[in-house]
Formats: sequence, structure tokens, C-alpha cells
Amino acid sequence: MRRVVIILAVFVVLAVAWWALKRETPLERAYIRGRTVNVWNRVAQVREPVATLRYGDVVGVLERRAENARVRTAQGDEGWVNERHLMSPELWEKTAALVESACSKAVQGRGQTKVLSNLRTEPGREAPRIVQLSAGVPVEILARQVVEYKPSSGEEGKPEESARREDWVLVRTSDPDAGEVAGWVLGRFIEPALPDPLRNLGAGIRWMAWFELNRVMDENGERGQFLGVGTIGPEGGACDFTLMRVYTWNLKRHRYETAYVESFLCGRLPVAITAGDKETTFSFANIGRRGEEKREYIFRQNIVRRLRKP
Repeated sequence: MRRVVIILAVFVVLAVAWWALKRETPLERAYIRGRTVNVWNRVAQVREPVATLRYGDVVGVLERRAENARVRTAQGDEGWVNERHLMSPELWEKTAALVESACSKAVQGRGQTKVLSNLRTEPGREAPRIVQLSAGVPVEILARQVVEYKPSSGEEGKPEESARREDWVLVRTSDPDAGEVAGWVLGRFIEPALPDPLRNLGAGIRWMAWFELNRVMDENGERGQFLGVGTIGPEGGACDFTLMRVYTWNLKRHRYETAYVESFLCGRLPVAITAGDKETTFSFANIGRRGEEKREYIFRQNIVRRLRKP
């Protein structure tokens, strides 16, 4: 009986060793970048899924063939996925660093995606894509950067178009499948969620950042009072914003009014807001005739006053 047990144990050890040797060693590690990605049993039109992966799942790449890769999941399933659904460890580290950096930045505005939008590691159409956001995804706007883009005509003999300057914005969002992500997206793909006074009284202004400074009590309830910074004209300007407006609620007339106007700025994001019990201060960097300067303002009740250094 003892001899049989020993033989069985040796057989099990040899079987495990043979199975381990038979399994291929992955060429590299990769992360899934799609929301839901199927692992297929073969590369063909007629195929069946062997596993379903989600954003951030780790796989081992066993083989690459054209635009497809054979992978092994953490559960041991093996099959094929398209290369575009894989993210290298280096790219994965960049995405994690972007999220960490985004958490330390002040929110400059909020909005949602207008269309299917690619979230990228850096501003620019050629930067690696992190994830694709559906239309209607809420986002927090954190920063802006201008990138020059030279469109291709795509036709032989046709002259190339001149370079364009595009606004890119750094956003943070929570994707139902990917979790918290951050990255750069084309600014015109974002629909800003503007407060009513900015939308109604600021027609023609492209708002870059907006903030609620405080709230006042009206007979029909509380009303917010708002600061907005923006610009007029096409995207791609050298300044993040060129004008500033403050909209306050008139308690007697029960309507919003423009309480403060400043134009001919060359402001830089971010705008820093510090709220107090009786007053709110805000500041930003501005490029003037003497170079960069810090502008500071104080908002008390419904009055804005710029703080000037002696």
C-alpha cells in the first residue's frame, strides 16, 4: 500500500512538472484598455469567446500575429485579442501617474463629452490612447494646453492644409468599467455644464473656467453668485482666457446681473479660489506688459475688488 502511495505521488509530481514545462512563458505583460474585451478561441470569422476581460485586467502575451495577440488571463484561459485592446506596462504606469496628478489639481469647470472621445496620455492626436469615453460622460476640467495640428489632405496632388492650433483639456472622470481615469481630450469634444448666468448673460464667450463664489438667500431660496473666465474667438489662442466676469443675484429685482467686468487679460489656468465665512478670494497668473504677474481679487457680498501690492 505504501509503495502505491509513493508511485502515485511521483506520478503527480511528474505530471505537474510536464504541465508547467508545456505551458509557454509569456513574452511580456500587458493590461486591457477596453471596457469589455472578449478573448477568442481563434483568429477567424467563426469563433467563440473563452473569457471576458475588463479595463486594467493583466494578461500575459504569448504570441503576436499581425494585428492580434494570443494571451493568457490571470485565470489561465488562453485566446486571441486585438492588439488595440492591449496596453503596455509603461503606458499603464503613465495612466496611473495621470490620475495621481489629477487628484492634486483644482477643478476649473465641469461638463460632459459631446461625442465618442479618446482620452490620451498627452495633448495631441498622436499621443497614446488610454480609453475611449462614450458621449454624455461627466468630466471635471483641470487644465488647458494648445497643440499644433497639421491635417493631411489624403489626396495626391492636392496641397496640404496649413497647421491648426487646437485646444486640449485635461479631464478627470469615473468610467463605469475603467474606474477613475484622467487624460487629455480635444476641448471642442466637451460640452461645458455652465451655470445659468454664464449661459444667458455671456453669449458669445467661450468659457474656460467657472466657479461659484458664494450663495445669497432670496425669498425663493438660495442663489449662487459666479465667477467666469473665458475668451472670444476661435480656439488655439496663446492665452487660456482673455476676459473675466462676475455675475451676482439682485435681491430687489430677482435676477442675475453683471457685477464685474475685466477684459484684455492674458490669464493662465488654474484660477485659485479660497472661500471664507464673509468673503472669497481668487487669483491667477496673468501675462502683462512687464511679464507674468499674479492677480488677486476679493469678493465680499456682491462687490469685487482687486488687491494691489504697494
